[in-house]
Amino acid sequence: MYISSSSLWLILLLLYTSFIFCQRSPLKVEKDTAVYELLKQYHRYNELNQLLNQWANNYSKIAQVSSIGKTSTGRELLVAHLTSPLPVNNDDEFQLLKPKFKWVANMHGDEAIGREMMIALIYYLLLNSKSDTRINRLLTTTDIYIMPSMNPDGFEKAVEGSCDKVGESGRENSHRVDLNRDFPSPYKPLNSMANGKIGDLFYGRQEETIAVMKWILKENFVLSGNLHGGSVVASYPYDETIHNTSSSYGRSPDDSLFRFLAHTYSNKHLTMSKSLDCGAEFLDGITNGAAWYDVSGGMQDFNYLHSNAFEITFELSCCKYPLAKDGTLTKEWDNNREALLTYMEMSHLGIKGFIRDVQTTTGIVGALIQIESIPHAVRSVQSGAYWRLLLPGLYNITVTATGYLSQTKYNVNVTNENITSALRLDFLLQIGNDDGPISAQDVSSINSIYNTLSNYAKKLSTDSRHELLGNLIEPKEKFQYHTYDSMVNKLKELNTKYPHITTLYTIGQSVEKRDLWVMIISDHPLVHEAGEPEVRYIANIHGDEVVGRECLIRFIEYLCINYKLNDYITKLVDNVRIHIMPTLNPDGFEYEYKQSAHPLGMGRLNANHLDLNREFPVIQLESSLKKEIARPKQEFNNNNNRLDKFTTDPNKFQPEVRAAMHWSLIYPFVLSGNLHGGSLVANYPFDNRVKDSIDHESKSPDDSTFRMLAKSYSQAHLKMYKGEACDRFQDGITNGADWYVIEGGMQDWSYVFTSNMEVTIEVGCDKFPNENDLQSYWDDNKGALLAFITQVVHGIRGFVFDSKTKVPVSGVTIHIHNIEHNVTTYRDGDFFRILSAGVYDITAERVGYESETKRNIIVTNQSSTYVEFKLKSNDSYNSGQLASTIKEIYDQSKEFIRHRPLFLIIAGICGIVGALIQIESIPHAVRSVQSGAYWRLLLPGLYNITVTATGYLSQTKYNVNVTNENITSALRLDFLLQIGNDDGPISTQDVSSINSIYNTLSNYAKKLSTDSRHELLGNLMEPKEKFQYHTYDLMVNKLKELNTKYPHITTLYTIGQSVEKRDLWVMIISDHPLVHEAGEPEVRYIANIHGDEVVGRECLIRFIEYLCINYKSNDYITKLVDNVRIHIMPTLNPDGFEYEYKQSTHPLGMGRLNANHLDLNREFPVIQLESSLKKDIARPKQEFNNNNNNRLDKFTKDPNKFQPEVRAAMHWSLIYPFVLSGNLHGGSLVANYPFDNRVKESIDHESKSPDDSTFRMLAKSYSQAHSKMYKGEACDRFQDGITNGADWYVIEGGMQDWSYVFTSNMEVTIEVGCDKFPNENDLQSYWDDNKGALLAFITQVVHGIRGFVFDSKTKVPVSGVVIHIHDIEHNVTTYRDGDFFRVLSPGVYDITAERVGYESETKRNIIVTNQSSTYVEFKLKSNDSYNSGPLASTIKEIYDQSKEFIRHRPLFLIIAGICALTLAMVFGSIVVYLRCCAGSSISPYSRVGFRRYEPLSQDDVDSSSLLPRSNGYKVVRNTHAMPSDSEDYNEEDTLFTSKSSQSIFA
Repeated sequence: MYISSSSLWLILLLLYTSFIFCQRSPLKVEKDTAVYELLKQYHRYNELNQLLNQWANNYSKIAQVSSIGKTSTGRELLVAHLTSPLPVNNDDEFQLLKPKFKWVANMHGDEAIGREMMIALIYYLLLNSKSDTRINRLLTTTDIYIMPSMNPDGFEKAVEGSCDKVGESGRENSHRVDLNRDFPSPYKPLNSMANGKIGDLFYGRQEETIAVMKWILKENFVLSGNLHGGSVVASYPYDETIHNTSSSYGRSPDDSLFRFLAHTYSNKHLTMSKSLDCGAEFLDGITNGAAWYDVSGGMQDFNYLHSNAFEITFELSCCKYPLAKDGTLTKEWDNNREALLTYMEMSHLGIKGFIRDVQTTTGIVGALIQIESIPHAVRSVQSGAYWRLLLPGLYNITVTATGYLSQTKYNVNVTNENITSALRLDFLLQIGNDDGPISAQDVSSINSIYNTLSNYAKKLSTDSRHELLGNLIEPKEKFQYHTYDSMVNKLKELNTKYPHITTLYTIGQSVEKRDLWVMIISDHPLVHEAGEPEVRYIANIHGDEVVGRECLIRFIEYLCINYKLNDYITKLVDNVRIHIMPTLNPDGFEYEYKQSAHPLGMGRLNANHLDLNREFPVIQLESSLKKEIARPKQEFNNNNNRLDKFTTDPNKFQPEVRAAMHWSLIYPFVLSGNLHGGSLVANYPFDNRVKDSIDHESKSPDDSTFRMLAKSYSQAHLKMYKGEACDRFQDGITNGADWYVIEGGMQDWSYVFTSNMEVTIEVGCDKFPNENDLQSYWDDNKGALLAFITQVVHGIRGFVFDSKTKVPVSGVTIHIHNIEHNVTTYRDGDFFRILSAGVYDITAERVGYESETKRNIIVTNQSSTYVEFKLKSNDSYNSGQLASTIKEIYDQSKEFIRHRPLFLIIAGICGIVGALIQIESIPHAVRSVQSGAYWRLLLPGLYNITVTATGYLSQTKYNVNVTNENITSALRLDFLLQIGNDDGPISTQDVSSINSIYNTLSNYAKKLSTDSRHELLGNLMEPKEKFQYHTYDLMVNKLKELNTKYPHITTLYTIGQSVEKRDLWVMIISDHPLVHEAGEPEVRYIANIHGDEVVGRECLIRFIEYLCINYKSNDYITKLVDNVRIHIMPTLNPDGFEYEYKQSTHPLGMGRLNANHLDLNREFPVIQLESSLKKDIARPKQEFNNNNNNRLDKFTKDPNKFQPEVRAAMHWSLIYPFVLSGNLHGGSLVANYPFDNRVKESIDHESKSPDDSTFRMLAKSYSQAHSKMYKGEACDRFQDGITNGADWYVIEGGMQDWSYVFTSNMEVTIEVGCDKFPNENDLQSYWDDNKGALLAFITQVVHGIRGFVFDSKTKVPVSGVVIHIHDIEHNVTTYRDGDFFRVLSPGVYDITAERVGYESETKRNIIVTNQSSTYVEFKLKSNDSYNSGPLASTIKEIYDQSKEFIRHRPLFLIIAGICALTLAMVFGSIVVYLRCCAGSSISPYSRVGFRRYEPLSQDDVDSSSLLPRSNGYKVVRNTHAMPSDSEDYNEEDTLFTSKSSQSIFA
C-alpha cells in the first residue's frame, strides 16, 4: 500500500502528540503503584483504624478521622473527612457553600469490595491532593466524608472468597440484623415501645443505624453513594413502594435526576454500562430499586425522604467477597476509579446559595426550597446555606420560611456548565405573613372604597340624589345633536384635554367605513389594572334611538370635569375602568339625522338595512333542572370564548356586530349597559325563550342578580322606577322575553359567551326627541348612569394563584353552585362576579389544577366579598395523587355499579370511524366506531376534549362542563372535522406571504446602504413644514395634530411624567395602532435622553410625519407600517431640553441632566458582567438576566429608587414586547452597541455581548444607510462608523445595556451628529443625513427568526416561553399570543424553546439568511412532573453519542491504542530500571519513596514490626512513606527521597 509523504508525516505527528499527551510523569506512576500496593489484600478493622489515623496525622490540614458512633461490640464507625483546607472559620462563605458528599461502604459485612475501594480512594485523594489539578479542585470545592465500613462487626465475621453465602456470612451486624432493612419505612409504622406507645424515629433500631441516621440528619449532605456487592449496577430510589412487591417502579419526584446520576456512574465504570456481568441484565447498567426488588427500610430512601441528600446504591461486583489474590482488588479499582471521581463532582449540579433576612442579612435556617413541578423540597442549613441538585433546564424556584414572605425566582436557567460550582442563587426574605399575594390591608382598603361607592349609589335611589348630584359640576356646552364628525371632534377634544384619565380607540368600522369609537375613562386608561373591574356603556345600536348617544357623550365629559373635584367620581374613576361607546351604528344615525321626521324607518338599521340587535349569534335555550330557569344549550356557553369562533369570517356577521363581538371577547368586561330608546324600562336577559315554552318570562340562571342590576338603574332614574311612562312595567324593569322575544340580540349573547352581565336600558319614550328636550333626558338619566356602573362593586371579587409559585392563573372558571353561569379569570388571575346578596358556595377549576371550593361565602349589599383561591397543580403522574384518584374512581365505579344508574357517557356522532377522542391530562384515548359514534366515561368536571383523525384538522372543545345530572343520557358533544393536514395554527401560505413582504422590506433597506438610496428616498414625500425647534408645548401640539390627522394609523399615549410633571409622550404608527397583532414585531425609537442632545428629538418628530404622509402612497412605508408596530418617543428628558432651549449657548451643562441634575443614562440599574465560557465574550452575572427578573415590581415599585423618567422607561420596556430599539444621542457620529460596561478588572478594550455579531450587523445597518457615518471620519474616527460601547468609553447604568439584559429587546445607541445643539437652520441637513438610516435600522427587525409557540394538544399559544439560541447566552421570551422575534445575523443555529411545565423542544440547523427572518414554530408537550421523557431522552442521546464515539471513530481508537502502547513502554522502562538497580546498597523502594507491602520472614524483622492477625500468624508490613503536609512539604522530595522508614503501624 502506498503512503504519501504527507500522510507519513501526519502519522508521525499523531504518534508524537499522543506520546506527549499520554505519557505520565514518574510521580504519577509511583502514586498509582502505591495505591495498587495497598490493594494487594483486604484490611481488617485494626489495620483500617491505624491507616486512617496515620494518614490524618500526615495530612492534618486536609484530612481528619472521627467516629460517628460504635457498634454493639464496641468497634468505632470511622469516617475520614477530606477537604482543602479543613474548616476553621464557620463564617467563611466559600466554606459554608461547599457541598457535603459522603460515601458509605460495607453496610453488609460480607460485601467487601466497596470497603477496599474507599480505603484506596482516601489514599488516592491524599497522594494527589497537590500534584493533580482535578483532585486538588475536588478537595478545594467539596466536603468529602468517607465511611469505609458501616458494619465492621459483620466484616470481621465474613469469610474471604465467599461470593453469595447466606446465614453465617457476616451480612448482618452482630445482632443478626440487616442494616439496610433497619431504617424507617414510609409505609410502615415506627417501632412500638414496651408500653405500647409509638417510639420516635430512632427507637428500636441498631446502634449502627442510629449513628448513621443522626450523622445524616446532622451533616446536611448533598449527594451520597452507598457501595454494595453481589451485582454490577447502579440502583436509584425509590427502593420501596406501597405495594412492597418486586417489579413495581418506585418513581421519585427526582426520577430523571436520579437516572442521570446513575448513568453518570455506570458510564464511567469500565463494565457496568455493558450489563454483561452476573447474569442479570440491566439496561445501561442502571435500575430503579423497587423495580429490581422491593427493599423496606433501606438507607437510600431514608436519605431522600428525611434529609437533603440524594443517594444512589452502587453494586460493584458479582462476588461479594472475592479472593484478593490475582489482582482482584486492583482490577476493581481500575473499574471504579473514574466513576468514583466523576460521581463526587456531581455534587456541583444545580443551584446553591444563602437564604437570609433582608434587613439583618442573617441566615435563615430551615427555609424550604421548592422547585415547581418537582414536589420534593430541601431545607436551608447553617447560616442559611442550601444546595439543590438539578438537571439543566429552566426552573421556577420558591423559598418559604416561617415568619417570612415567600419569594419566587422565575425561569432560572440551570446549565451545569461549571463542574466546580453550582449556580449561585441567593434569596433575601422579608418578614411577614405570607397569607397570599394580596394583603389583608389591600383587601380592607378596597372594601372601604367599595362601601363608599355603594353608599353613593344607594343615595341615587333616594331623595338624597338631588343633593349628591347638586355637588357635581355640569358641562357648560348646550345640548345639541352631534353628527359623526362633530362627535369625533368632541371625543378627541376631551381626550386632548384630559390625557391622564382618557384614551380614545376604535374597535372597527361600520359598513360605510366610519370608525366605531370608544373612550376609556380611568386613572390608568391604557392598561388593565389587576384587581380593577372594567365596565362599558354602548348606545345607538339602532341609529334612530339617539338619546343614549347624546347622554353618553355628555357622561364622558361629566366624569372628566368632576375627577379630582368630587369624591364619588374620583373614587369611581380610580377604581373602575370605564369604556364608553356613544354609537355602534353611526351609519344609521347619519341617515336618520338627515330626515325631517323620525318614524320607525331605515335609520334604525345599518347601511346594509339590517337590525344589528338581531344579528348576533342566536342563543338556543333549554330548561334547566330548575324548571322555571332557562339555560343555554351546551354548545352555547361562556367558557368557549375563543376569538376565532365568531370573528374570522368577515362575511358571516355585519362589520359592526363582528367588531362588537371581538371587543367583548378581548376585554374583561364585568358589567354592561346597552342604551336604547322608545320606552322607559331596564330590560334584562333572556330576550329569547325556550322553544315551545308556555312561560312568559325567560329567566336566566342569574335572574335575581339581573333584577338587582335593572332596579339599580330604574330606581336611580327620576321616572323609570314608577313604571308609568310609555309602557307599564312594575318597578320600571322587565324580563326581555316577558316583554317581547328577540333572537340574535346583543345582551343574550354577551351574557352567554362572556363574563359580562349586560342589561338593555330604554332611556326614553321618544327615540329621536327635539334637540331642546335633550337636557331633560340627561337630567333624568345622569344619576342612573352613575348608579348602574357602580353595581360592579357588589358580589364577589378575587384572584386565583398557583399554590406553589404564587403566579396568577388565567382562564380559571369561577362557578357559583346552583347558578349555571360561570365567569373566568383574566390574565392577571383576577375575577369579578356580580351577585345579589346571599350565601354561596364557590368553586374555582381549571384544566391542569385541582379544583378548590370555598363554602358559605357571604355576599352583602355593600362591598363585594374578596375570595382568593390557591390552586394546586394537578400532575397526572403524581403517584400519591394518582393512587388517590384511582381509589376515588374505583370507589365511585363500585357505587355506580351497585346503586347509580348512570356514571357518565359523553355520546356523539362524528361519522368518522377510528377518530381519537382525547381528554387533556388523562393520557387514555377512546376511538369513534360505526357511524362515527363515540362514548367516553368521565367524572363530573371541566375538560378540554380534542378529536383527531387521519386526514382531518384536529378540533378541541374547551372547558366542557360535565355534570352527570341527567341519569338517562350522557352529555351530547358532536364534532365536525374539516379535511386537511393539522400542521399547525399558522398556515404555510401565511408564512410564505410574510416571507415575501419581509424580503421586500429587506431589499429596500439594503438599497438605503447603496447609491440607490437617493432614488428610493426621492420617491418619498417630505413634510412641508420648515424645520424648527419644538418646545415641549409645540411638540405636544404637533403630536396631537398628527394623531388627529391620521387616527387610523396612530395613537398617542404617555408612559409617565418627568420630574417637572411633563408627560413623556409616545406615538405609535401601525395599521392597528391600539393592539399588539400576533406575529407582528414591535420596535421603538427614543431620543433626547440628554436634554442638550436635540437632533434626534427633531428628527423623530419629523420621522413620525414622514411615515404618516407616505402611508398608502409608497410601497416601502406602507409595508413597514402594516407589518411593524413602531413606537416613537421624541424626548425622554423634556425638562432638560426646556432648560437648555432657553440658554443662549450650549456648552456641556445642566441641560444634559434632568431636573434633579442627574444623567438619565447613568441611572438605570448597573449591569455587572463576567466572562463567559467564550473568554472574549462578556455576559451578565446570573442575577442580571432577561429570564427571571423582568417583573414590573422588581424595579418600578419604589418611586424613590429611580428617577421618574428612568422608572417610566423601564416600566414601558417591560410591558411592551419590543424587539429592536434605537436610542438617539448627539455629540458624535457613530452607532454604539453593547456592552457599555466592562467585566471588572478586564484588560480587554471591547466588551463583547453574546450577540456581538448581530449588534455589529444592526449598527452597520444604520451607519451604512447614513450619508456620512459609515465613513467614520467625522468628529471621531470609528471604523465603518460603529463602535463597541466599552471600547469607546465605559458607562455604568446605561439604558442600552439594561434593555438588552433585562428584556427581549436589542438596543443600539446612535450618535446622530457631531453638534449636540446645532443652529435651527442646520436641522434640515441632519434630517437628510439620517432619514434613510432611520428607516433602514428599524427594518432590520425582519431579519433573524420569528415564530409561534403552541401547546401541542390544545394548539393554544403559550406565552412566557424562553427561546434560547445555542451558544448565545441571551434569550427572548414569547409574548401573550405565543409569538416571538429574535434578530440574528446570518448563520446556522440550533434553537430551543423551553418553559416550566412543558418539555423543551429543539430545532436544529435553522438557516438564517440576510433576507426575511426564518419562521420557526414550536409545539410544546405539557410536561407532567413525573414524565421523564425529555430528560431520559437527553440522557439517551448523550449515551448513544458516547457509544457512537467509542465504536466508530477511528481517531479515538488510534489515540487510545497509542496511549496504551506508550504506557506499556513507560512501565517496561521502570521495571528494567528497578531490576538493574537491585544490587544497589539503597533499596529501590527507598529511592522512590515507598515500601512495597510484602511479607518478610520472621528472621528479617524484630518483634516490634510484627502485627497480630486474626488467624494467629504474625506478618510484617513495611511502611508507606507518607508525605507530610508541613509548610516545607514538597511532594517530589517526599516521593523520590525516602524521608522516613518508620512503620505506619509503629
